[in-house]
Amino acid sequence: MKTLDFRPKLVSAIKNYNKQTFMADLMAGLIVGIVALPLAIAFGIASGVSPEKGIITAIVAGFAIPEALLEPGVGAGLTGSP
Repeated sequence: MKTLDFRPKLVSAIKNYNKQTFMADLMAGLIVGIVALPLAIAFGIASGVSPEKGIITAIVAGFAIPEALLEPGVGAGLTGSP
């Protein structure tokens, strides 16, 4: 039986992760979150649903997209495209 040589990218990326990288990621996340909030509300209104549903969708996508990609330097931007 052949074994799989799969190793999640997170395992190798965490080795080089330090406090400076964490602080930069935290600041970037806060800024993106502040900018994305009105955009999520606008997407909800433009889609014909309530603003709250736009915010909920943005939160769910914010957790789902990074889990799906797990590649450094790749992400879904505020334009709604990866």
